Amino acid sequence: MSSPEYVAVTLHLAKKLKEASPKQYMAVFHVMSAGQRDCLKRSSSQPQTRSSWSWNDPSFVKLPISSQNTIRVVDLEKKDRVVVVHPKWEIIQEHLTNIQCSFCLAPDIKHVEYGKLMKKTISKYQFAKARGYNFQLLDDPGIAEKLKVCLPFIVKHALDLETRLAKPIPILESGRSQTLLLSRNLCCSLLANAFFCTFPEESRGNLPDFNFFRLFHKVENDARSIVKVEKLKCILEYFCQMRDSNHDKNTVISFERRCVTEHVQWKESNAKLCPVVVKRKSGIEDAEGMLQVDFANKVIGGGVLNDGAVMEEIRFVTSPELIVARLFTEPLNHQEVLVVTGTRKFSSYSGYSAAFQFGGPCPLETRNIDDLGREVTQVVAMDAYPFHECNKWEQYSQEMIDRELHKCFVAFRKAKGNPQAVATGNWGCGAFNGDPELKFLIQWMAASEVKRSRMFYHTCFNDKQSKELKDINEFLIQTEVTVGKLYRCLLSYKEGGKVKSRSRIPIFPYIKDRIVLGALFANK
Repeated sequence: MSSPEYVAVTLHLAKKLKEASPKQYMAVFHVMSAGQRDCLKRSSSQPQTRSSWSWNDPSFVKLPISSQNTIRVVDLEKKDRVVVVHPKWEIIQEHLTNIQCSFCLAPDIKHVEYGKLMKKTISKYQFAKARGYNFQLLDDPGIAEKLKVCLPFIVKHALDLETRLAKPIPILESGRSQTLLLSRNLCCSLLANAFFCTFPEESRGNLPDFNFFRLFHKVENDARSIVKVEKLKCILEYFCQMRDSNHDKNTVISFERRCVTEHVQWKESNAKLCPVVVKRKSGIEDAEGMLQVDFANKVIGGGVLNDGAVMEEIRFVTSPELIVARLFTEPLNHQEVLVVTGTRKFSSYSGYSAAFQFGGPCPLETRNIDDLGREVTQVVAMDAYPFHECNKWEQYSQEMIDRELHKCFVAFRKAKGNPQAVATGNWGCGAFNGDPELKFLIQWMAASEVKRSRMFYHTCFNDKQSKELKDINEFLIQTEVTVGKLYRCLLSYKEGGKVKSRSRIPIFPYIKDRIVLGALFANK
């Protein structure tokens, strides 16, 4: 095995790692702190010994490099063809190296059937799984063009996993706050292995899939397959940029599972409402230096590795480092969010859902680095409660309002150095049937309660909504309504008994009437 790849960390991060409990804060790359570089460089020449990597511990991810990740193969050198147990990682290394060598020996090769090549390769170590997929989307001309450029690079980064990973990767388990730190290069190695489907498929528990099998599979529905092709273009653009750019391998990306059980007494809150800035044109992902909200599924990434192409899936394929979270993040419960700091957007896009299209590369820009060595981009994955047409009126109940308020409160909580403003939009208002006016007020209340400086609300070119948001913002700020008072107004909305009526008054006019009426009675 090659020498470990050490990552120089900031003094602040080195101190934090030394003081923090591994159960709460862990770096899984080879850490080189300031003042230790000469010592660590001397020791890095000693090869690591491959271990079980906590294979039998359900609190850790099963890794392809584990010595206990084995496969039964026929020993062709023996006459009786004995079946022997063989380390799967050695077979993976052999067949990925064959791809690398074939490209080196014939760099000007003009036509490669990438679907057949990938299926043949992956079948050597994932036979049962690979035979259920056709890999035909890899033969799309646009995909083939990118693979010709970057496939050897993907192979190299996949094989580099064992030099970059210092210890087993813990699962970010439900019900516990924990932060996991990965280097940018380690994220690339993990994604490269997902591309070659090397991760063990068995015993994933309630973790989502991470291998790319479904993303390569062509289905009869052309529209679904076209979406997959466009998503693959985004992911391959990521690998191309990682190959060509002078990215800093010492940059750190953190994945924080945040669980907060104590609840705010919303009815008693005296917090003032923070200013709201309505953004009609720009996207949430363009809000540099802010906390950017991902309209998440409780299963992180949703359908990103299949044919999904709504807000969360688009965000993940244009910033593929977010996909890494699927490897170790259990589904979110009502008191949890996932905060990812340090990822970068690699692709632009146009369209939404079936109309989604890869729009080319995003320019590589220099970004500010925080004291933990992370780029300042911060994304919070928070899942709205899914309502159906038959029960969407339940969202106005105190139980559901409290659920959504607490989810936003957990997501928007500040720590030292966190972005001051929140960038969000119509969270949970598509397939989850949320009321946009209710969801706006809930997010505004939570952002105000945690004292965020502003909330930037993105309306995606909806002129009518943009005007209504500006009006309600101006009205509630001028009347000096507190979070507690607004909460009490929201509770009274359902108590009026008209939420199911066809003549139902929308929430904004109702809130205005309640505030004006309350002021009139107060002045008598």
